[in-house]
Amino acid sequence: MKMHLDWYDRSILSFVLESALLSTPQNGTSPVQFGLDARRIARRFDVILDAYGSRHLPLDDADQELIYRAARYRTSTAPAAVV
Repeated sequence: MKMHLDWYDRSILSFVLESALLSTPQNGTSPVQFGLDARRIARRFDVILDAYGSRHLPLDDADQELIYRAARYRTSTAPAAVV
């Protein structure tokens, strides 16, 4: 039996993927979404990916694709490591 993301987590992942939230510096004046400011949305985005991505839960195909897209997005917007 496959699981589903809850609507809130799915909405946050979709919102971040459809916006430039993580790739654009936030100055603290961004509008509040989901009852969270931009910094907290970004933090929740990471928590969702860590929870669902690391446990390899059997998600339905659409939710699994959303997790994969979000993980790729997070990797592509991660700051370069300082050596």
